[in-house]
Amino acid sequence: MGSTKFGETTINFGLVDLPKPKFDNKSKDNSNFVLVKINAISCNFRDKGILLDNYEKLIASDQLYLPFGSEFSGIVVDYGTNVNCFSINQRVIPDCSYPKENNNIRPGIPTNFASLGWLRIHKDKLLNAPRELTDSEAACFPLGVQTAHSMIRRSNILQSPDPKPLIFSAKSATSLFIIKELLAHGIKPTCLSTSKWNQKELKSILGSEVRNDYSCFEKDHTFFTHVFDPFFDVNIEKAVNLLSIYGTYITCGLNSQHPSLSNSKLDELECNLRSSILGAIVKDISIIGNCLGIKSDLEEPIAMLESKIDLKPILDSEYSLSDGLKFIEKSFFDSSKFGKCVLRYDTSYDT
Repeated sequence: MGSTKFGETTINFGLVDLPKPKFDNKSKDNSNFVLVKINAISCNFRDKGILLDNYEKLIASDQLYLPFGSEFSGIVVDYGTNVNCFSINQRVIPDCSYPKENNNIRPGIPTNFASLGWLRIHKDKLLNAPRELTDSEAACFPLGVQTAHSMIRRSNILQSPDPKPLIFSAKSATSLFIIKELLAHGIKPTCLSTSKWNQKELKSILGSEVRNDYSCFEKDHTFFTHVFDPFFDVNIEKAVNLLSIYGTYITCGLNSQHPSLSNSKLDELECNLRSSILGAIVKDISIIGNCLGIKSDLEEPIAMLESKIDLKPILDSEYSLSDGLKFIEKSFFDSSKFGKCVLRYDTSYDT
């Protein structure tokens, strides 16, 4: 299909046509597993670093290719003898529950290889796809909304008598989910992003206050009760400066996912973190780290969708398999992207 550069590394991408894998639904090894045919996938920020890391391992091995991608929607094409919660042709999405809820399976994201097209997944790591979502929307929903709901729950902002939230990197996928859910609860967030918003983008988060300049808060002596931040290595020092006494800072990740994709210097980051922690101590700030969410953090947003509350993901663009390289470049390297990009699969096959 072609190649694109991840930092200084050129990665080649291609299409591999794979038949439906063998799945013995009477086998004890498959008793709790489901065979899923992928309808659509999307990539998250974490996938960028994982893809590069896996490519570096690939070229040092004798493997010909490696798939990628952590979020998908698909349909059930077969299942084991202990599976009674799904049926053939049932639309499903991944359940990224973390930490461990079932001692028999690994917690967290079920796969980093969704582009493979066929996945064998434990029944407890799948949920029925919401009827309110298309295949493309469903492929962009679970990881982001589960993380966002967990951050809102753990921040206790819904119990705050006078909440005043600030959301950093407001155009990121997780931040957009946080914004939409806070609005659904009647809380008006302030959204900070260095890039400008057009009218269509502003309409998608109507009711929010959007700012493009961090310094305006300092000039106005504006302080917030809660800060939601997807990238602590970029924003934590600014966040602590803008939080009020007894404020809450919650973060779910970092920008520098891979050394080859980062311009950050470790000594600068260390200095910023030292300053931030000191500021948090002086202000009695609560700092919360959040990794994904528990099962109810996905089930509750699905119930909100069913109640006609708009928590649908924002889609930037959709691509067919033949435009897979455009999907990669748009997902990872286009700063004008707003919302998620989707790669659609051909769903015709012989079951």
